[in-house]
Amino acid sequence: CTVKYDTWEEYYDIVRLGDKVQFSKIKDFATFTKNCLTATVKHKGALHYFRKNGGFIWAELRLDQIAPNRAKEIREWLIKQQTGVVKGLFTHILGDLKLSEILRIKVQINPLAQNQQESEEIEVMALYPELHPEVQTQ
Repeated sequence: CTVKYDTWEEYYDIVRLGDKVQFSKIKDFATFTKNCLTATVKHKGALHYFRKNGGFIWAELRLDQIAPNRAKEIREWLIKQQTGVVKGLFTHILGDLKLSEILRIKVQINPLAQNQQESEEIEVMALYPELHPEVQTQ
């Protein structure tokens, strides 16, 4: 799922990548999260395996504030607007315009309870992403 938020029109422009590409425009955040931040396993073999054995699924969420090629175009345009010594200094100071973050999470899937003997215990653990030091609160 790829999403672009249009701040002027206030909607999410969503492209879902799967068997076929699906385009949609969504106004509210709740619908966006339901469409893009929910995973469904449809492969029958995988479903059977998880039902019987449990397992893990890795999920990756990547945030790119600006597409890399667009950020490069904006940076180059801003530099071209400068002259002389300021141009060289501006090039050095401007740096990278792109904000990019990646979060990988591991989702544990427990086997169905009916597959377990009554005496068996299943340990359940929740993993949370680490917060950056500047985000952590005291």
